Amino acid sequence: LSCLFYSAAYLVEDAPANEETQRRLRQVVYEHAAADPEREIRELYLERSIEDYREWILNEFHEGGEQELIALAAYYKVRFAIVSTESLTILTYGDEDKPIGYLLYTGTHYDPLISAGSPNGTRLWRQINPEFETACIELAKNHNDS
Repeated sequence: LSCLFYSAAYLVEDAPANEETQRRLRQVVYEHAAADPEREIRELYLERSIEDYREWILNEFHEGGEQELIALAAYYKVRFAIVSTESLTILTYGDEDKPIGYLLYTGTHYDPLISAGSPNGTRLWRQINPEFETACIELAKNHNDS
């Protein structure tokens, strides 16, 4: 249930998929929401009060989604490109001038996407990579066929 947090941490900091990683990043996204100067608008996006969001997001059985991607992109100073197996599209979250990392999203699960063409696999690109994006969409199609 913490696949978003694990996948983001793996792409950006090569962090292990463990409880400490997901707890730390859940706290980061809560703090991002709590620090928003436009609290009422943030609460509309979260569909709950900041206080309720804290309890909700710190519960390891709740999944992360769009609001958490936005917070993690800001925290890591990157963009996340979400490759959807449902719509076969790519949505990006984060500032245009930041490095970009790709995540496959199946509708219920996130996985990091890494290029196998380099020795350690490219995790973050300096800019959008059209060839890699084409390969990511093909992977999403293949996921649906399996």
